[in-house]
Amino acid sequence: MNIECESKGCLCPSAAGDRRKYTFRYIDNAKNYIYYDVPKVGSSTLRRMLFPKSWPLGPCSPCLNSVQAPMHTNKQYISFAFVRNPYDRILSAWKYFTTNGYAIGLLKDHGINVDKNTTFEEFLDISINQHSDHHWQPQSHYVPHGVDFIGRLENFQQDFNELCELIAFPKAELLHEKQIKRKHYSEYYNKETKKIVTEVFAEDIDRFGYKF
Repeated sequence: MNIECESKGCLCPSAAGDRRKYTFRYIDNAKNYIYYDVPKVGSSTLRRMLFPKSWPLGPCSPCLNSVQAPMHTNKQYISFAFVRNPYDRILSAWKYFTTNGYAIGLLKDHGINVDKNTTFEEFLDISINQHSDHHWQPQSHYVPHGVDFIGRLENFQQDFNELCELIAFPKAELLHEKQIKRKHYSEYYNKETKKIVTEVFAEDIDRFGYKF
């Protein structure tokens, strides 16, 4: 899989030239916590809850509290991230990039035409062989080893409540943004697409303990 982002001006780790830079990072220096943002893992919801003034400042523009915010060496930070079953995450990207006008436009800017009739198999070919984007790059690129807390989208509210206790943040009901109604992810797969995703996202599957 081509993991190097080709989007000019993108702020993802790949476009930064070094995946270890973790450029999708939000820092609250007042409350001393760091959120490592993984695209397509409830990130819009989490940013809205934890960093309400952080997004957006404009297309591909640096975000308040993002990597531009300094980390102070004399502070102890609590770090966290959320992850998602890779089989479900890439399917969510397919639905989003073939039904959302803004997302469709992003791909069109790269000479890729998709619409609601684009099949999952066709989208996998696009994402693996034609265009790399942070919405489907491996989650391991975004989550450093040794973070203090890793929540799961599958237990979003429960894990968010646990996180709130850890960072002393008021508990609140999550309103998951950008959700698209669909069947369970497993119903969209066949033997070949399952094999492709298993191979491409092997690192995520192994590291975060997921299975089909």
